[in-house]
Amino acid sequence: MSGRTATATARPRRSAPSSRRASSSALFLASEAVRRLVSPQAIEQSGLGIAVLLLALLLTVALLGFPRFVVRRTGSIAIQADSLHYRSDLAWR
Repeated sequence: MSGRTATATARPRRSAPSSRRASSSALFLASEAVRRLVSPQAIEQSGLGIAVLLLALLLTVALLGFPRFVVRRTGSIAIQADSLHYRSDLAWR
């Protein structure tokens, strides 16, 4: 086998199932929103909804804060740019 080089085989992308799952979730949420606008219903578990909202807010703040901590320790321009990207997505200043 002299003169031959090994070639890597292409691996299937794993993002397609995630994209489909996210799209399906978005469609489900949109259909539920329309259904509840047309025929309103009382919210049954508002405490759970508020808890999930607060958890998401806490995790978002951590997502924004941790890269800033890493940048202070390492001075990494790449992580600083990534942190700026997250902050700009959320208009965090």
